[in-house]
Amino acid sequence: MEVVIDAQVVKGYFQEAVLGMVDSETELTGSAIPLFKRLSTADKAFVDNRKQIEAEWGRVVGDREWFRAWYIGMLDSEAVLEIAVDTCNSLLKTLQQKAGFPNTTRDVWYVRVAVSVVQKYGTAVIISEDMHFFDPRNAKSSPVYRQRTLATSSGPMCKALDKEAIKVRSVAKYLEEVI
Repeated sequence: MEVVIDAQVVKGYFQEAVLGMVDSETELTGSAIPLFKRLSTADKAFVDNRKQIEAEWGRVVGDREWFRAWYIGMLDSEAVLEIAVDTCNSLLKTLQQKAGFPNTTRDVWYVRVAVSVVQKYGTAVIISEDMHFFDPRNAKSSPVYRQRTLATSSGPMCKALDKEAIKVRSVAKYLEEVI
């Protein structure tokens, strides 16, 4: 499967794999370790060739030395692949109008990469737990609403991106579907 992984999922992986936190201590719906174990075997993760996603991943991890070594290893093993991206301004404008997607955030890069992956491979999955990818207008909703939305992969962004052959999944929902 071709996936685009949001930065907070990388942060959760770092917290589990390096800092020894258990998945219930991270902000994720499930353990990110099985997700990253799938890379280079069953899945491929894509990032933009302009290094925007790489920079965001590095920022959220915080340990630059570990991140650099890990990221180079992911590129070398082809678990992570760079892809040229289009600005896809028309789609971003539509997502803003129909779903409230804030196209002024770094999140646009995940959409751009997913669109490029779809153009090359036919489908893509954005793995995120950021409400901007589910229901941006309710990003500051109650924990119950957030949990239900992530568990069901519902919301206006999910519906709009699904029309573009892009699925949006939380960590737990993605792993439930592929394992």
